[in-house]
Amino acid sequence: MLGFRNLSVDDKSYLESIFSTIAVLAIDDDLAELAIDLRQAKKMLVGDAFIAAIALLNGLDLYTNNTQDFDHISNLTLINPLG
Repeated sequence: MLGFRNLSVDDKSYLESIFSTIAVLAIDDDLAELAIDLRQAKKMLVGDAFIAAIALLNGLDLYTNNTQDFDHISNLTLINPLG
């Protein structure tokens, strides 16, 4: 997000303040294996597979406006913040 070319100074400052309050979750072997399993079960983008795996392994709900790319994962709770 911070790499967007037309990001205003105010938007950049706002995003940096949000990012400074969140936890960073590491990519490890368990995460990579689950992401691979998800991709093998149904064709999906690598990034989406890692996003879903992170949510699943950490017991998190996934907030996305792009629910259709994740709705095949039965044990993943999806929340559309815009819908």
